Amino acid sequence: MAQNVGRGGNIRSADLNGINLYQEKKRTVYYDIFTKNGYIINNAEARTYLLFSARYALAALVGCLVYYINNNLVVCLAVGLAVLVVLEVLFRKTYLYKLPEIKNYQRPKKAGYIAETAEKESYLRIVLLIICGVLLALMIASNTRNGVYKDQLSVVLAYVVTFGALFVAMLNVVALFKKFRNK
Repeated sequence: MAQNVGRGGNIRSADLNGINLYQEKKRTVYYDIFTKNGYIINNAEARTYLLFSARYALAALVGCLVYYINNNLVVCLAVGLAVLVVLEVLFRKTYLYKLPEIKNYQRPKKAGYIAETAEKESYLRIVLLIICGVLLALMIASNTRNGVYKDQLSVVLAYVVTFGALFVAMLNVVALFKKFRNK
């Protein structure tokens, strides 16, 4: 996501960050894991990238909305997956392949989640991430115990999300200790 937005809502490519984004000396490169190529994102294309970077969250949101409407997990997953496929195709055909390409891009080594969080995030944000992870896990565990999730697949997904939230919370605990130690 973009960290800083300039005057008038302008987004610079240097402000973008993400899993497959690499900030080099004078350019921002998106690494495509399927083609093993890099694509240079300039300032004019930064806002469009920012919109497409939310494609996974949008697909999950649509899936959740469908589940809320019809309470059928299979339909929810199918619609969410279909939305994701459509958005991914749009991302590749209308945006990604129009960018300048770097064949066989060798991506630089990135710092891990713990090191990056300890270095770049504030104490308050790390603590809030820990609290959110723990509260999410407690809420889902409570809902599971109270029988909110009716079918077996929903229960399994609830446990997966619970353990995922606790795992991320533990990563943030380690990052917090690392931040204190490097102080």
